[in-house]
Amino acid sequence: MRQRAESAGSPETREVPIETVREAIQRLLRGVGYDAETAADLGDSFLELELRGHARQGFDHLLYYFIPLVVSGRIDPQAQTTVTREGPAFALLDAGRGAGHFAVNRAVDLAVAKARQAGCCAVGVNNAIEVYMVGL
Repeated sequence: MRQRAESAGSPETREVPIETVREAIQRLLRGVGYDAETAADLGDSFLELELRGHARQGFDHLLYYFIPLVVSGRIDPQAQTTVTREGPAFALLDAGRGAGHFAVNRAVDLAVAKARQAGCCAVGVNNAIEVYMVGL
């Protein structure tokens, strides 16, 4: 299966197999310190944005914004999200300067579980870098 994606930085359009783009994104992420599993998960998020036509949050964003943040040390590819405060219907998570993608996913899962028990829930995330296109 091939998809057509237009780069935000170029008027030229080329067809590239999705798997080729997926592999390139994963190699880039592994090259800056992400493990294979995390690179696959995070890479799929960038690819999804590209395929939805949001190049500014997809491949262009990965190359010109996200990767430089990792290389500069602003984003920690080994960061782990931790719960810093918690109650029956609330929680606060610390993303440890990691990609916000993972912290937000964990926050949603935690909020749903707590809301099922308490009836409602609020979960906040801090110290997350680069929370983009929440809701994919």
